[in-house]
Amino acid sequence: MSTEQMTEFKEGWVIIVATVLQYVLGYPGTILPMSGILFGPKFEAFKTSETEKAFTVGLFTVFMNLFSIFVGPMVEARSSRFVAILATFCQVSGLLICAFSNSTALIMI
Repeated sequence: MSTEQMTEFKEGWVIIVATVLQYVLGYPGTILPMSGILFGPKFEAFKTSETEKAFTVGLFTVFMNLFSIFVGPMVEARSSRFVAILATFCQVSGLLICAFSNSTALIMI
């Protein structure tokens, strides 16, 4: 196996391991069960219907999976550090918007 093939092999496994960690530790394992803990008081204060709650979780799921297809090209265009910083910034910004939201629509954003 040449050096180039070995490097490509390592990079492929890094992506697979990162994806597995994302789905095992980040997405279904912690975020969805915690949505009631994080947003429960807000949903009660806004008198949010069950449909709106389900729509919020569905919207989160769709956008998380939609934007994950752009990670590879972004890493190639910039760097993995840039993508990690951008993802962290987006996550913190989203949580801040939710924390200071005054309607269900702002939580969905």
